[in-house]
Amino acid sequence: MNLKKELTKLVEKEVEDIKEKNKAKNIGELIKDESTISTLKNIYDTRDLLLELYDIDEES
Repeated sequence: MNLKKELTKLVEKEVEDIKEKNKAKNIGELIKDESTISTLKNIYDTRDLLLELYDIDEES
C-alpha cells in the first residue's frame, strides 16, 4: 500500500464531495461559506500531519 497515494485519493474525494454539496456558484460565494472553509482546512491539516508522520516513519 502506498500511503501517500491513498491519502491523496481520500483528500481528493473529500474535496469533490464538498464541491458537490456546496451551492456556491463561484469562488466568491464559496469563500463566504465558513463551514466549507473550516472543513477544507481540517482535511488538509490532517493530511499534512499524516504525511509528516509517514515521512518520519520512512526515515527510521
